[in-house]
Amino acid sequence: MDYSNMTVNQAMVDDLVFEHEQEFAQEKIHHKSDMKKLKFAAEKRVCRSNWKEFANGMLTRHQVEETAIRMRYQECLHELQNKQELELGTLTDPDEIEACKARQQDEINIFTGRDDIVLKAKQQKESAELASKQKEELASLTATYDEKIAALPEGEEKDALVAEKKNALADLNRAQIHESANCVVNQKRDMTATHHYKQKQRSHKSSLRRNRIIVNTTIYIVLVILSLVWLSPFVLLVLQSFRNEVGSGGEIVRSMSGYVFTFNDDGSPALGWDNYIYLFTEETGFWRWYLNTFIIAVVVAAGVTVMTILTAYGLSRLRFRGRKLIMNLMLVLGMFPGFLTMIVLYWLLSWWGLTQEGALGGIMLVDIASSGMGYYVTKGFFDTIPRSLDEAARVDGATRLQVLYKVILPMSGPIIVYVVLTAFMGPWADYIMASYIAFKEPLTYNVAVGLYEWLDKDSIGSMFTIFCAGGVLVAIPVTILFMALQRFYVEGVTGGAVKG
Repeated sequence: MDYSNMTVNQAMVDDLVFEHEQEFAQEKIHHKSDMKKLKFAAEKRVCRSNWKEFANGMLTRHQVEETAIRMRYQECLHELQNKQELELGTLTDPDEIEACKARQQDEINIFTGRDDIVLKAKQQKESAELASKQKEELASLTATYDEKIAALPEGEEKDALVAEKKNALADLNRAQIHESANCVVNQKRDMTATHHYKQKQRSHKSSLRRNRIIVNTTIYIVLVILSLVWLSPFVLLVLQSFRNEVGSGGEIVRSMSGYVFTFNDDGSPALGWDNYIYLFTEETGFWRWYLNTFIIAVVVAAGVTVMTILTAYGLSRLRFRGRKLIMNLMLVLGMFPGFLTMIVLYWLLSWWGLTQEGALGGIMLVDIASSGMGYYVTKGFFDTIPRSLDEAARVDGATRLQVLYKVILPMSGPIIVYVVLTAFMGPWADYIMASYIAFKEPLTYNVAVGLYEWLDKDSIGSMFTIFCAGGVLVAIPVTILFMALQRFYVEGVTGGAVKG
């Protein structure tokens, strides 16, 4: 656009810049929408290339227009200042000169985008005139009544006129307050219509958007760094599990040297499945440990789920003497770590033949026996289910057990998943109790105890990469479970945290 013959003020400059920003933002939104509709990578590359050319052309055009309008604005400002100087030079009367200077300053303020200053001075003048007018009205009304009251003798008529004066002054005061409030509201509305206020709001929104981008970028950077810190041990574990050292004769040599990667004699990297294959040979016994762990975890998950649900249902729906005492007692006992009772548990289990050769049954019994004390979250979830459903089922003749598995359980999918996952995780990663009960009996080891045996000073040099492969295999089932049931797990935790 040609601005050479136009009178350009600051408002026109700011409006043009704002229009350019809005136009670019709108085109960017359209580009993102078009990118989402494309399916193939080649189409996306073409669309992205076309967008870059279009965006560069648009930004160049915007820059040229903004430069032209800013140059014309400076020329118009100089022309206005020169015109005002010539006009001021023709005046001789001091009062006229002062009035002309005030008017010219208002013109400059409006031209440079500070129309709020002009409006504010005008509003202050209006407020002062309104206050003066209200003061005169109040004084006139007071004088009128005082004159009438002074002309009357003492009596009921004078007292009535005094009361009338009081009411009239109160009415006038209320009317003046209302008038002042309307004036303030109108002034604020007029102020929001000024260009300076609009530009200030635009700058504020732009600042908020910029701050939001900075904050989000910082958060993403921190999260990426934390993710790298958290994932790096697992990544290194996986890489180490694939490491093989190949000797000069072609045999596999296992040791801790050459961390992460090793190389053949010809310089090629040695990476393979030999560690995983070696795990399931009779020499290691890993498959037996893995099977023991799986059996224990499945049985314990089933037993703990049943015990926890029954306990939580009874404490949530039934009211009996000693209920609060039982809940508080289990809460207090749950604060003590379980390994404080290891000696007593070992002697009891040893007396029943549930240690070493019978360690699988002992581990299951220990994990299931105390599971009822973990009722808190499950009870909280059951408390969110309306009791009116139980009452309706009871009226239809259902027993307490029928109410549980026909009414409560169908509505408690998330909390059941939560209980199963937590119950499965306990024995799957257990080391302290499992090593204590299955002491020196490799056939009843779980994977945690068995793998730890490879980390002693005699075995770590040759079994470290095998240990890493075993750690990867241990992590896979739990990772799959959590990824598949994550939504139900979160719903169970949040639902059970509502009431306690």
